[in-house]
Amino acid sequence: MTRQKSSYCINVAEAVTDNKFSFTSLNKLDDYNTRQILMKIKGAGSWTADIYLLMALCRPDIWPKGDIALVKLMKKIKRLKDLPLYEEQLRVAEMWRPYRSVAARMLW
Repeated sequence: MTRQKSSYCINVAEAVTDNKFSFTSLNKLDDYNTRQILMKIKGAGSWTADIYLLMALCRPDIWPKGDIALVKLMKKIKRLKDLPLYEEQLRVAEMWRPYRSVAARMLW
């Protein structure tokens, strides 16, 4: 783990121990608001938020933006010439709604 990533982990741990942040409270929020709160954490972006929603909160309809493994697999199964852009990924993943999380797990 890089020094930068280590500092992000320490920041999150300190916020939790100082009662400035609660992962438990995220259970009660919808996907959009949970994502917004998670992305306020320094070092957490949309991929991190999506993976947390998918893996930790077991939300059924999450498609992790920018997951390179999913992008490569989608290129392969759809027999595309190039890696699909995010908009095309969403278009293809739309057929798996409302269970895009299941599709992502199966593709991994």
